[in-house]
Amino acid sequence: QNFLPELTAHYNFNPHIIIHIDFLINNYIHDSVFNFCWLQDVVDVLSNDEKVFTRKRDFFFHLIQGFEDRLKKKNITSQYQPFCINTSIFKKYPEIKKEKKIVFIGSSYIFHQKELSLDPDYNTILSDCTNIFEEKSCLTRDMIQSIADKYNKESGFISKIYNYLMRDYCVDKLCKIKNSIYDIEIYGYGWEYNPDIMKYYKGIVNYGEDISKIYNSATYGFCPGGYVLMQRTLECAASETIPLVLDARDDQQDSYDHKADEGIEFFHINDLERILTSEPVKEKDYTFLKEQFSYKHFAQTCIDIVKDTI
Repeated sequence: QNFLPELTAHYNFNPHIIIHIDFLINNYIHDSVFNFCWLQDVVDVLSNDEKVFTRKRDFFFHLIQGFEDRLKKKNITSQYQPFCINTSIFKKYPEIKKEKKIVFIGSSYIFHQKELSLDPDYNTILSDCTNIFEEKSCLTRDMIQSIADKYNKESGFISKIYNYLMRDYCVDKLCKIKNSIYDIEIYGYGWEYNPDIMKYYKGIVNYGEDISKIYNSATYGFCPGGYVLMQRTLECAASETIPLVLDARDDQQDSYDHKADEGIEFFHINDLERILTSEPVKEKDYTFLKEQFSYKHFAQTCIDIVKDTI
């Protein structure tokens, strides 16, 4: 990979601070420059056993506990940093009237499953995972590894099925609820292939303001996923619509403040119908979420580290 354009840009701009996301190239940075590396995905520095070159002014952030554990094995200290939201885009739009509906925004994982379904054990494994998911609302890392060992598969095979359950299975379950007092709207790629979802499918939506305005128009934003403070949860809360979040906290892989509860409505997969057919809407306070999970807050964290170092 050619890093000359980046090196040239750094040389010409002569920055005091650099922020990398999922990207650690630090061997040409001057010792005086602060370099913040925010790891959100399983990139090379997390997936291989190679020794990592670090500078005194390199500082690392991790999205999930597992990334922190991997960095520790390389003697790298990091601190938790969840996803952030741009509060100038994701916000309350007073001109938009809130309707009695629940919206989901995100792509289907059906295409990932087509390849997996070629495996002769796929349907049996899917059934096992579904049964656990129905009971627990999550599959822990130990559960995933246990199923992988049972069927002699890579853990990644089971994880892809789990991702499908957290996304497609939950959306399908939402669309099959009878007597819901809320209209349903589904946005994103791939949902047109599911006949049970197709009647609620509204097409593709542009990222940013359009998403926020859709959330503004709804009572709930449906946010099933692997952990609580995912991007959609925060974008929904910043738009001052209640994020209805799958409670996967048995997994204990996430760090978050209990105050997040003030702006989130949690559900177990089997509680979804009750919430959407009879449970009254609870007033939520989004102040903490909007303040703590903004890009401005992350920038201030970096500034504070600089001040404490020099």
